[in-house]
Amino acid sequence: MGAFDGVANHHLVVFSDHVQDIEPEVGHATPEHTHDHGRLLFARLAVFVGGWTLEGAEAVCDAGYEGEVLQRMSALVDKSLVQQRNIRHEPRFSMLETVREYAQERLEVSGDLERMRRRHAGYFPELAEEEERASRGPLQRAWLDRLETEHDNLRAALEWSFTPQGDIELGMQLTGALSHFWYVRDHHSESRMWLQRALERSGDVGAERAKLLVGAGRLAWFQGEFARVNTLVEKSLALYQDLGDDAGAAFALLVLGCTAVSQGDLLRGTTLVEESLVSFRQQGDTWRIARAFIVLGDGRSSRARSTAGQTTSRRLWIWPEITRMRRGSPCHCSTWVAQRTCGGTTRMPSSCAGRA
Repeated sequence: MGAFDGVANHHLVVFSDHVQDIEPEVGHATPEHTHDHGRLLFARLAVFVGGWTLEGAEAVCDAGYEGEVLQRMSALVDKSLVQQRNIRHEPRFSMLETVREYAQERLEVSGDLERMRRRHAGYFPELAEEEERASRGPLQRAWLDRLETEHDNLRAALEWSFTPQGDIELGMQLTGALSHFWYVRDHHSESRMWLQRALERSGDVGAERAKLLVGAGRLAWFQGEFARVNTLVEKSLALYQDLGDDAGAAFALLVLGCTAVSQGDLLRGTTLVEESLVSFRQQGDTWRIARAFIVLGDGRSSRARSTAGQTTSRRLWIWPEITRMRRGSPCHCSTWVAQRTCGGTTRMPSSCAGRA
């Protein structure tokens, strides 16, 4: 036995002793009941990679009510089995990798590993979808930062979802929801890999496939692959139209219009963006209305100038809402939108780049 193996075995004995001692008093539970649940929580926390929040532990670990989980977590912290720190004023927990490996061994022996992996993967699509909704408002940076913190967990959830034991539908849902986060935060290589993997496993129809297609198309636009954009996003548009999803179809039109402008086809680009703008106004989607104006501004042409009065009128209509966004936004992106909407040329802040 090498020196490292001896040290590792010593630590495992210490971990085992500490796990046996987890007996916080929770409500009126018996010591035996509490003891079992404390050890269960310790083992189940091993499904998290890179840490977790108390909310995440409650949702995934199936180890008692909110107050019980909190007390059992505190006991694990007291025993140095779990570490605690604050990130953006929220407590976040983690394990040393050696401790996590030991906990995962216990979870596997219990026969509960696959169930916990499924619960873990099922927790994150809603989180990612909430970020999508929040990303067009004053909490955009906070939600993007949260997903950045959870990125290792998101990768683990995706990896499991696409295994034979996993859940492909969950994987497609999570990939589609994360495409916006990856795009805005410049995780382009990773985004392309997961989007391609999900598209290869998805069927030919459905809202999830439409979202994957438009996500892959928007990434292709960023990477200058305009023919690929049109192939992917036209398929997405057709699916959204078949589904009666006006919001999805409008966004697909915006991406196609932006691509046409990038290719120098100003007439087609303006027509597509104007069509998306009608739908965005019907939906009251202020953020994407502003984005559509930006694309129209970037595609300045004789046709755009000939309708300057109409465009200016629309800009004045959107200005009060953009002003509200500027007051509430923690970053400079909405200021940039306002400047560009009124014809400015200021570059988008790198923290918000690529927003559409």
